Amino acid sequence: MKPDYDDYLRLKENCEANGINFKYVTVDLQFDDYPLPPLFFTKINGAIINQDKTDALITIDVDELIDGYYYNSCTCTLEDGDKLGDFLSCLPYGVINKTIPGIGATTLELNSDRNSIIVVPTKSLAYYKYLRTEEEKGEYSCMYIGSPFGEITSDITQKDIKKYLELDNGKKKKFLVVADSLPKVLKAIGSKNFDNYFLMIDEIDTLQTDNCYRPSLEDVIDYYTLFKEENRAVVSATIRPFTHPEVLKDTILTTKYKNNPPRNIQLRHTNNEDLCTIVTIFEMMDINPFDKIVIAYNSLDGILVCIELFLKLSEGINGIRDNIGILCGEASKEKAGDYYIEINADRTLPKQFVFMTCAYFVGVDIEEPYHSVAVSTFNQPFTLLSTNRLAQIVGRCRVGALSETVIYTTKRIEVKEKFNDFKEKILKKAEVFTKAIQAFKDVLVQAPELAEAEVNSNEIINYFAYEKVNNDYPVKLLRANINNEIVPSYFNIDALLERWYLHHSLYYERSILEKELKKQNHLIRRNDYYHDYLEEQKDILASVKKEFKQDKLDESLLDAKTKLMEWDKITSAQIKTDELYHLIKSSSKQLKKFYERFKKFYPYFETEYLVDLLIEHHNDDERKYKTFNNSLVFWALDEKHPFKILVIEKFGYKHEVGNLEAGKPLNISTDDNLRTMKIIFDSFFQGYAIKEKVQKELLKCFFKRSRTKKYFKVIGLNPMEFAEPKTKIHESVQARELIKLFELQ
Repeated sequence: MKPDYDDYLRLKENCEANGINFKYVTVDLQFDDYPLPPLFFTKINGAIINQDKTDALITIDVDELIDGYYYNSCTCTLEDGDKLGDFLSCLPYGVINKTIPGIGATTLELNSDRNSIIVVPTKSLAYYKYLRTEEEKGEYSCMYIGSPFGEITSDITQKDIKKYLELDNGKKKKFLVVADSLPKVLKAIGSKNFDNYFLMIDEIDTLQTDNCYRPSLEDVIDYYTLFKEENRAVVSATIRPFTHPEVLKDTILTTKYKNNPPRNIQLRHTNNEDLCTIVTIFEMMDINPFDKIVIAYNSLDGILVCIELFLKLSEGINGIRDNIGILCGEASKEKAGDYYIEINADRTLPKQFVFMTCAYFVGVDIEEPYHSVAVSTFNQPFTLLSTNRLAQIVGRCRVGALSETVIYTTKRIEVKEKFNDFKEKILKKAEVFTKAIQAFKDVLVQAPELAEAEVNSNEIINYFAYEKVNNDYPVKLLRANINNEIVPSYFNIDALLERWYLHHSLYYERSILEKELKKQNHLIRRNDYYHDYLEEQKDILASVKKEFKQDKLDESLLDAKTKLMEWDKITSAQIKTDELYHLIKSSSKQLKKFYERFKKFYPYFETEYLVDLLIEHHNDDERKYKTFNNSLVFWALDEKHPFKILVIEKFGYKHEVGNLEAGKPLNISTDDNLRTMKIIFDSFFQGYAIKEKVQKELLKCFFKRSRTKKYFKVIGLNPMEFAEPKTKIHESVQARELIKLFELQ
């Protein structure tokens, strides 16, 4: 804590000479008996420093500014093995780059003498920290806010929160909040009381990454800015660069140990990550067959391939299947099936071989030793791991990992633009598009008659407001903030920048990852592994890929249903048409087919009913879907439609319009069937050759029937028992349009 006081004074004078508000651009440091020359710092960003820690150091990080200097960051070097609570009275405000997993930032804030709102990315993380706090400090020491999890079986309501706020037990109010639930807490507290709370956002880097999949996560920063600078902090052991202007204003405080212990890391570059993973497991079993092994692999499909391959190659070894588990998010629980597990209450592992997705990369404490294996592969780019992420993964083992192995693949991808050029491009794109949307809103003030065009213009802008790195999936550059204003999505931009680094630098070639880890003073040994894909592996991959594609399609269809239910609420016919056109145009091949089928039938059936029907029949082969399609069309035809009248009349089922179920069962021979169908199609589709196979299928579409040995027995209409159409296909619809509907070409 001993500062170079003379340097401090010189720096202060230089800043003030250049017209810089010294306190605003600096770490807020206070001295004992200030302004007299002190021996020690006494405060840093609002946190009181433990004066007994005389071997700890505070270093001011200095950058040049014109002729003077300024600093907005500093480094706290702690005594080896100390927690933050050993050094500070509470969490300092600003950006806390703690660098050391498990150093106790959340615990420090939970123990601080002030009201706190602690935001975490996942409910499992919030829940387990809540349990530990209640165990250590007693009932009502804190409150979990999130959807049901563990022993919490019902939603937390505003009433529940207010009851906790009114509780007078002499304890400060401590909320452990899942990011999505933060608005609920803030509403209960009320904005007038924000000054009485400290807002801590934990694992901020996870929010930066996951916002691509959960856009509401960035709302947290909107709420963050509602708190005063001295009442807020963002925290992570693996802080990434920010692009958000408000976060950039905050002080950066880095903590580290004097002697950061190096990690012993085995690197395995490979061309076959799944087989390499299983080989690695077998090698660890050879050393000690009872050691536990945790494999961090952010792909459930990749995990399932590994498991099947593991079981295939371990035939003859008893009990392997029963000793495999998967730690993953609740959304993946069903897919994980019988392998799905949760960490034991005592924070140990329930299985010997445990695979885990990114849901467990942060904030989870495992209190037993195990071998840590991380898989990072270009074959699935979303699995690529930064060196910070690797530190997080091995840091889950709070008692020290038995070993650490990183399995990875690399790929030389042409670098089309430099990092800074890419960064500037996407920031500018986000800014320009935001301004375009705002400009149109300003126009509407002068020309409200253009209101209907606003939806279209926003859709067009949003359609182009995406960016991607190479062939990775596109990421949206814009978002709606908590005030429903369109603004740049800085968290998504942060994620894109990290992807650029992973693709074009860290995993560009084999040696780069090794160099980066050595730069961090880690001890590296190589044990690369290369092997052609096994035949068994190819079969497993094919099977899993097929399931993966179907799962993705199912997810996409459910998403399409949500969009169409929202689309159904639009009242303007023109906007409705334009929006449906946009969905068709902007969708993948499979979804495009789905939307086009919807477009064909939506005038005649209720939206939700039709969407469910189309989802049910989406995977039908061509013949099955044709039968479904034709049955639906025929049933939807107006009773006065000439085609429908002729079909029913020629087969002698009925003659009275408006009484479609009135006929008697009829026995129709194959020859009669063919002759009759020829008459019908000669009338409407002259020159169309009806093959026997086609006419048989068509008859099934028109009538309910039962079969005899010689006859097709007609017993009614609507063979697939569809609901009554909301509107019938008008009799004026031409035969040539029916061809398209029937899809007979």
